[in-house]
Amino acid sequence: MRKLQIDTIRLRLLKIAARMVRSADIIHSSFVAAAHIN
Repeated sequence: MRKLQIDTIRLRLLKIAARMVRSADIIHSSFVAAAHIN
């Protein structure tokens, strides 16, 4: 039972981390695009 909770929390953290990485990647891409325009 305890292990299942830990796995659930770990999965949730992984999803949040993946989402943060994805949004950071988008922000980075738009900065690069803006730098190329200027």
